[in-house]
Order: sequence, then structure tokens, then C-alpha cells
Amino acid sequence: MFSFGRPNKVPYVLQVTVQATCITLAVLSIDRYCAIVHPLRSIDFRTPKVAAIVSACTWIGSFLLALPLGLNIQLEEVENFGPQLICREHWPTKSAHRSYMLYTFLITYVIPLVFCTFSCSFIVRKLLTRFSISHAQKTDAQARQTRRTSCMVIGVVVLFAFCWLPNHIINLWFVFNPEPPKVITDVLAWTKTIALILCYSNSMLNPFVYTLLGENYRRCLRQSFPWLFKKRVLRRSALATGRSSSSSRPGKTTEITLRSSAARPVIVTFNNKRPPSRAMTFGSIEEEHRT
Repeated sequence: MFSFGRPNKVPYVLQVTVQATCITLAVLSIDRYCAIVHPLRSIDFRTPKVAAIVSACTWIGSFLLALPLGLNIQLEEVENFGPQLICREHWPTKSAHRSYMLYTFLITYVIPLVFCTFSCSFIVRKLLTRFSISHAQKTDAQARQTRRTSCMVIGVVVLFAFCWLPNHIINLWFVFNPEPPKVITDVLAWTKTIALILCYSNSMLNPFVYTLLGENYRRCLRQSFPWLFKKRVLRRSALATGRSSSSSRPGKTTEITLRSSAARPVIVTFNNKRPPSRAMTFGSIEEEHRT
């Protein structure tokens, strides 16, 4: 019988957080699709209020979707360096256990991966189409930003598929195996541990992908933590000041290249060498005009 005691909440809450994480990734992919493919149509509903409502619905849905696990967990006393109470799943039948594992595989992997894959494909196609149409008008910086956005979207989907697949394969193999191992060997235990580490590392690697490839994410990160980037900004401003002062030294010739309407380069040369200082009077001015 399911108990709401403190030890019994742990596997249920873990399952809730896993489902919320995977559903959130799918929701983010849909939001990214709306922002890139339909930027004008999505302005009305892509608001902070809608984001808060969707986030709350995601967590409420995760709590409800994990109820089958919570209803089939019981406390069991085992001998592990002394008597201990642990939580273990007790399913009424083997088919019920298999159905729940398949249900979990669909909710936490297949359905989010399908949403992420379709959103990613539409986003990349939209970016490549936009780039090919206006390639002549795009600068190198815009082209580089387009490639970075495409790599970021693809990288998030690939990381999700790679990090979560081993754990699901092990769970499905253990449940659907006609003769499951009665004793957990060291190899199987380490394999399961590495698979769980990969699952947790997915949430850790996503911010690095966003930071390395997303310009908007870096800008928001600088706004959220200005004290982390304050020294870097000051160092850059000092270097810029030093360059500007060195370029304005006397006796140095500066060349500036301008672009005319005909796209022909025009080079303008300035000589910063100053004439010897002297007292300017009305007589000296008239004398200079005569010469």
C-alpha cells in the first residue's frame, strides 16, 4: 500500500523531476520554433504570463503522470550494514510493470524527442531558407550567427537523444528480458550508474551549448550577472582607450577607407603632424593668405 511517509516520497519525486525535465525540453523546442519560424504570429502568446502558466501546467502534469509509480511503492526492510528501510516497486503483475516502463519510455523520451526533432528540422530549414534568399545582403557576422543558431538547436536535440537513451535501454532490457538476472553484477551496476550520470549530465551540458552558440543567452547572462563580466568590460575599454590614444600621436599618418555608393574604395589620408607652435596675430594670418 502506498504511504505518504517521508522515505516513500523519494522515488516518486525523482520520477516527477525527470518527467518535468523532459517535458520542459519539448516545450522549449516548441517555443523556439514559434519564435524563429513564426515570429510575428507568436508575439501575442509568447509572454511571461503564458510562460508561467505553461511551466505550472508542466509540473502539475508531471505529478499526475507519475502517480502509477507512487501507488506501487512500498517500504521494505533489508539488511545493508544493518536493518534499513528502503523504497521498492511492487507491481501486481509483471505485465503491469512492463506497461509502466513502456509508458515512461514514451512520455520521457519518445514524445519529447519527436517534438524536439520536428521543431529542430523546421527551424533549421527556415534559417537556411532565409540565409539562401538574402545571402547577398547578409554580412559575415549574420551568416556566422545563423550557423551558430542552427548548431545550437541541433546540438540540444542530439544531446537529449544521446544522454537519455542508455538508461531507457537498460530499463527496458531488464523488464522485458525473459530471464532477468537474479543477481546484479558489478558490470551491470556500473553500466547503470554511467547511464544515470549521462541523464543528469544532459541538464548540465545544455547551458554550455546555449552559452557557446547563443548570442542572446550570453547577453542575458551578462545582464543577470554583471559583476562577473565587469572586469572584462573594463579591460576591453582600457585597451580601446590605449589604441585610440596611440592612433592620435603626432607624426603618424592615418588611412581611412570609405565606401562610396558605387562600392569603390576611397582612401583618405590624414597627417597628424602638427606645425610648430607660434603666436598667431592678424599680421601673420594675412601673410599666410598672401603666400
